[in-house]
Amino acid sequence: PRRWLRPPPPPLYDTDGNKIDAHGGQIIRHKGAFYWYGESRKGLSAMGYPVGVNEGWTNEGVNCYRSSDMLAWEFAGMVFRNTSVALGADQP
Repeated sequence: PRRWLRPPPPPLYDTDGNKIDAHGGQIIRHKGAFYWYGESRKGLSAMGYPVGVNEGWTNEGVNCYRSSDMLAWEFAGMVFRNTSVALGADQP
């Protein structure tokens, strides 16, 4: 079998120097500006949950970034925040 080896792309940073946190996102153009909406993911171990639950990640909500040129992205805020996570009885 053929394997395609390709290094992952380098992380993207916003205008404050933080890694862009917008997974599975979409970019929308509105009145000359671009808006990037995507899922915010954080490692569960950082939140006090064991790694391995939900593959080690949790969705905190949806972040928005704004740009005029699609190169420099400014964090515009979290537009939707998950307020609770309920695990079923069959989940660790």
